[in-house]
Amino acid sequence: MVLRSICLDFLAEGRWAEAFIQCRKHKIDFNLLVDFDPQRFLGEGVRDFVKQINSNDHFFLVSSSLRPKDVTKELYPITSSWKRLTGKDNLMCSRYHLVISTCINCWVISVDVSKINQVCELMVLEFTHKQVQWEHINSILMAFVCKKSPDYKSALQILSKMKAQDGKVLDDAVKYIIFLSDANELYNFALSVYDLSLVILTAQHSQKDPKEYLPFLQSLRDLEPEMRKFKIDDQLGNYSLAVRHLSAAGEDQFDAVLNYTTLHSLYAEALDMYSGNSAKTKVDRVRQIWTRVEDIMIIALAYCGLLEELAIHKNLLISSRAAPSADAYAAMIQHAHEATDNASAALARTSNIELHPIHFYAT
Repeated sequence: MVLRSICLDFLAEGRWAEAFIQCRKHKIDFNLLVDFDPQRFLGEGVRDFVKQINSNDHFFLVSSSLRPKDVTKELYPITSSWKRLTGKDNLMCSRYHLVISTCINCWVISVDVSKINQVCELMVLEFTHKQVQWEHINSILMAFVCKKSPDYKSALQILSKMKAQDGKVLDDAVKYIIFLSDANELYNFALSVYDLSLVILTAQHSQKDPKEYLPFLQSLRDLEPEMRKFKIDDQLGNYSLAVRHLSAAGEDQFDAVLNYTTLHSLYAEALDMYSGNSAKTKVDRVRQIWTRVEDIMIIALAYCGLLEELAIHKNLLISSRAAPSADAYAAMIQHAHEATDNASAALARTSNIELHPIHFYAT
């Protein structure tokens, strides 16, 4: 009787607060709030749910209980017949297909197709529409952290915007997200937001040893913004982002860009950075270095007989409008003829065709 009342008297009528209270009182899985009529909940239901509940503690209970499986099939199969009474039997699905993209306070949120991510994102939308959204900051953070996978970066971007509001609220919010998260992972995400004051606040509240983070953070303070971002992304292992920041740091950093590109094999990224640049010499220098490195790799792979791997490197060069050197082609042909498998024979034929313009022929 209780389950039937929750579904037909409360959920079917959009009385979310009463449904929540009954679920909590009788230990009914909170996923029922979503799964009984997902289209309604993900439509106007989330808005009315947030309006009727209006309690951070209650939102915490619902958000932390979300799981991808449909409880109306697993735990409460009897509810399927009640859906037919409300005309909702054709609305259930194990995956939710709504995709929403919106911009809130200059950051973009893209709703994932999974149930958990979608519910969390829609809750964030509703909370941020409120006039005093900072009163619900814990619910917003909880929604981001409950996603699969947790969206720490968006959560920290919101905290970064809070600095101009209330320092005490920000301090409590940082403590709260640390309570919900892995402290070391959160620290790294805080770095990726490029907000040093937020990084320090996160590190302090996570009880990290100052010796672990202060020397690095102090070294960043006097750097120009792009160089600071480069150092952070390099520290985090985000090499593709790092090389772009290094390039943006100024024309005098081009040699450093070349060295960094070679160190981390970022040739495709470097060519992309300079492809729209009027300075053709930069593209030529990147391509020249890449060709030399790939040549060495091709020759080494040829001598090892690793012809499939060799073909990958050869095709990388060709796709960048470059080509292996004559020495590299000679090594390919020599070792392709020594091998007997199909891949080697195909490579020998390909090499033979490509070598015609430079008058190298397989015999």
